[in-house]
Formats: sequence, C-alpha cells, structure tokens
Amino acid sequence: MQIFYEYLANLFKKDRVTIDNVIFKLHYRFTVFILVGCTLIIWLYQCLHPPIICTGDDTKKYHTTYCWIHSTFTVQDNLGKEVGVGVAYPGVRSFTGREEKKDITYYQYVYFCLCLQALLFYIPHYIWKNRCSKNLELLVQNLSLPIDDERTRREQINLLCDCFVDNLKTNNMNAWVYFCCEILNCFNVVFQSYLLNIFLGYEFVNYGSQILNHLHQNPMESVDPMERIFPKLAKCTVYEWGFSGTIQRKDLICLLALNIFTEKIYAFLWFWLIILFLLSLLAVIYRIILFCFRPIRGWSLSVGARLRDNLHINTVNKKCSVGDWFLLRLLEKNMDPVVFGEFIKRLEFILHP
Repeated sequence: MQIFYEYLANLFKKDRVTIDNVIFKLHYRFTVFILVGCTLIIWLYQCLHPPIICTGDDTKKYHTTYCWIHSTFTVQDNLGKEVGVGVAYPGVRSFTGREEKKDITYYQYVYFCLCLQALLFYIPHYIWKNRCSKNLELLVQNLSLPIDDERTRREQINLLCDCFVDNLKTNNMNAWVYFCCEILNCFNVVFQSYLLNIFLGYEFVNYGSQILNHLHQNPMESVDPMERIFPKLAKCTVYEWGFSGTIQRKDLICLLALNIFTEKIYAFLWFWLIILFLLSLLAVIYRIILFCFRPIRGWSLSVGARLRDNLHINTVNKKCSVGDWFLLRLLEKNMDPVVFGEFIKRLEFILHP
C-alpha cells in the first residue's frame, strides 16, 4: 500500500517543467491512474476474499484450486433463457460434452493485464521525459516566476537568448521525437485494444456497442453481454480416480466474484479507449499542420506571449526551424508570460538587428 501511495504522489505532483500537452497527460496520468486503481481493487479483493468458490457433491478444497488454475466455462445454448424459468443462471446447466461451451480463460490474469496496460501507457512519456526534461530545466531555471529585479531578469533573458541562438537550427530532432511519441500514443491505444480483444476471447471489440444495444432492448429478448462475457457463475468439470480405479467426473458450479468488477472495468475502458484514440489522433493531425505551416506556428506562439502586436513573434518565427519553434513553445509553457514576451523581443533584436 505504501508503494501505491508513493506512486500516486509522484504521478500527480506538480512537474518542475511542462514538457507536453493535456492530451499527452491523459495517457500517462489519468489512464495510468485508472488502471492502477482498478488493479488495486482487484488485488485487495483477492487478498480479502477468495477469487473463486466452487461447490458440488463432495467438494474438496483442491477442486476449487483446480478450477482456478484450469479455468471455468459456460454453456452457450441457454444464455437467452429467462432465469428462474428455463435456467437457474445463464450459461449454467448440465453439460455432456456435446454442447457448445465458452472457456473463461482470462479470469485469473485480469490483475496482470491491467498492470501491463498501465506500463504500456507510461512508456511514451518515459521516452520523452528522458529526452527533454533535464535540458529544459536548465534553460528555464527561475524564469517560470515573475522576477521583480529588472537587472536580474535582463541577465537571465540574455543568457537564455545566447543559448538559444548558439543552438539555432539544431533542435529538429527533439520536435520529431515528440511527434513520434504522440504517434506512439495513438498506436498504443490501438495495440492495447487489439490485445484486449484477444485476451477476452475476441469479445472486447464489440463489448461497448453490445451494452448500448442491450440497454435499448427488452432484457427478456436479448442476452446481457456483461453476463455472457463476464459471468458471475460458471461450470467446472473435474476428473479423478475412484476407489475402484474408474474415472469419476465431478460437475461443479463456481462463483466468479471478481467479474462484478471486471465487467465494469472493461466497459469503461471500451469507451475511454475510443475517446482517447480520437483525442490523440486530433493531436497528431494538429501537430502535422503546425509542422507544415509556418504562419500557424507563429499564431501558436502569439497566444502565450503578452505582446501588443505579433511583429516580434513573426520576425522570430521566420528565422526558426520547426525544432526551434518547438523549443520556443516549451519555453512559453514554462516561463512567466511577461518574461517570455521580453525574451521574444530580445531574441528578435539578436536575430534581426
């Protein structure tokens, strides 16, 4: 628990410098927080309660362990029947081996899957942070706060201008690495959706849409996708030797209590991954537009600089490459607006005397 609290504290503490945008933060902060929180819920329940309870004729403790290891299943031909009339529970009935069944193979691995997802969502941020964070901290230093002393402010602005001019036209790689990380965010969402679809027996791709369709239909005439994919009761068959040397078959019913959480976790993830992908795709398209059109890059700089006109911005923008503009955008996010405006004026004087 202490490790989890420390992780959350580090995840949501204010960064010393801002190195990305809000959409990027949705990946490694909000989404990772949700996944870690869901992992904690599953883990705590497994610590306090048995994740699976099986019962049947002359049930032994090892029967439950066997069903936990080898998975359970549901019978598919009675899913649409009314509970209490046709069946005791959807998917639970006598099984002879000839009926169609669906194995529940994901159940014991949900905890690990959520952990892996959280790790994958954090990787693009980790790559970009190691590339950019320390260098940006050195550049910004105390310029993120208003500086009352005019002489000190002028000296720090002059140092920053000299450093920027000395490295002019050499910053393109940082811009392209960030762009690649944004593309990686998009790919990550698609890749994780693909993996989840395999993990849940190719049921995840239509899970959310099936839930919406079920809500608009008569519950007696349609199968609840939550009950079908994440059943709370399932069957398990155990074979063992009898006293006379014959093989005995035990038919067990198992309570899958964790599915009360997993059905809601994956319903949320289905909708959230779609939203996150669309936002990430818009961020990539916007980045491409910025990289291709210099006037739009100049407009993006003018938003944060408190200047009466954009002449200073336009002059500086004409002298800057895509990488230089990208560095200016990062500086703008981490500097006091008044100080950044003075920095742009000084930079214009140096670049266009």
